[in-house]
Formats: sequence, C-alpha cells, structure tokens
Amino acid sequence: MKKYLSSELFGTLCLSLGLLAFQHSAAADEQVAADLHDASGRTEQAGHGEAAGSAHGEGHEFHKNALAVFLGITHSGRRENDPAVALEYERRFTAHFSMGAFAEYTFGDSDYAVYGMPCYYRTGRWRFSLSPGLEDSKEHGTLELVRLGANYIFEVGGGWDVAPTVAVDFVDGEDVWIFGLGVGKSF
Repeated sequence: MKKYLSSELFGTLCLSLGLLAFQHSAAADEQVAADLHDASGRTEQAGHGEAAGSAHGEGHEFHKNALAVFLGITHSGRRENDPAVALEYERRFTAHFSMGAFAEYTFGDSDYAVYGMPCYYRTGRWRFSLSPGLEDSKEHGTLELVRLGANYIFEVGGGWDVAPTVAVDFVDGEDVWIFGLGVGKSF
C-alpha cells in the first residue's frame, strides 16, 4: 500500500504541475506576441503562433509537440545489460514545463514493458523528468515505479534533435539505470 501511495502522490504532483503550466501557457503566449511586436508597431508572423527565438531564447521556433524514438541499454538490477527501445511523446505548455507519455520495451534475458507519464522541466538545452509509471513482465508481474531522467538536447535543424539520455527507475526496491540516445521531431 505504501508503494501505491507514493506512486499516486507522484502522479498527482505531475498532473498538478501540468495543469499549472497549462494555465500559465496563455500568459506565455501573450508574452510571445508582445516579443514579436517590432519597433514599427507591426506584428511579425511565426509558425504555430509562437515566436522564433523568444520562447527558447536561442533563435529557433517554439514547437508544442514532440515525438521521439529512444534506443538504449539498461544497467544494473533486473534488466541488466538488456537493450531498450521506446516511443515518447511530449506536450509543451511553456518554454520550461511539459508533460508526456512513453512506452518502453526492454528485451534480452527477460522481456519488460515500461510505461510512464513524465513531467518535464527544461532549462537551456537540459531537460529533466519525473515519471510515475508501471513495469510489466511475466517474471515479476506489474509493478509501480518512479523514473528520474535527464537529457541534453542537440538540435540538428528542421525540428529534429538528438538527445543523449540517462534515467533511473526505482522499482520494487531496486535501481535500474538506463543509458541511451533519443532522436526526436518537434512540430
């Protein structure tokens, strides 16, 4: 019961942060529009209603959605040295806060499916995540987990990025580390 309450607490925290970020996204959109307003009083047009440069501060367009494929390897714990592949989705509410979902499959000695709903915080090129989730396997059944993660995002143009990633799953008293590379497309 204690494990369930802690996962439920993290889920509630992520949902609350997402709602708070969503609530403030309208204010961020107004600020972006103000930033686009040039000295002559004209408003410049940017894609998706967002500013080129103003939301990120790095001179590129702000995209609210992103899809990524992750390829990696696990290290330590029950999924030691097994390859992992994942599909990830992220919805950005502001330049700093977003939420998403991922489905990861780890295969090798045992097959594991891991699902989560991360809350993200971005600062510069860094993106940090906190995810309540589930691990499912024939060997252990379905267990709750909490994932902490970090990646450094290299933008390669056209909305594409590459992100080296490290994450750790806390599941059933074990720490499972995941290392890999994500390739994503923002839109």
